[in-house]
Amino acid sequence: KSWPNITAKKDPPADAKDFDGVADKYQKYFSPNPGEGD
Repeated sequence: KSWPNITAKKDPPADAKDFDGVADKYQKYFSPNPGEGD
């Protein structure tokens, strides 16, 4: 299964600034599973 294409730019999540500067974000929050798409 492949990742969905990004077809439109969206606004950042409301909590985006909460994650700015957080260490190890990739290891803590990355999921190898594809998202739902647009």
